[in-house]
Amino acid sequence: MNFPSGTFIFTNVRGLQRHPQHWERPLGFDPDRFLSNKDKIVKSSFLTFGGGARACPGNFFKKFVAKLKLKQ
Repeated sequence: MNFPSGTFIFTNVRGLQRHPQHWERPLGFDPDRFLSNKDKIVKSSFLTFGGGARACPGNFFKKFVAKLKLKQ
């Protein structure tokens, strides 16, 4: 998709992360949803650390620390 130079593009993160198409109970608090539906989750439906060229550098660190904790 091409946009003219200078166009501002916004992402409705809250709307995306609570969209009923991607989540069973989108408005409910359920941290285990990431464990039980691991294979069904669309990668871009949860943007904890952002995505694309402007992704948070903490994303790599988070994955690294998670692997260390699993090995303990």
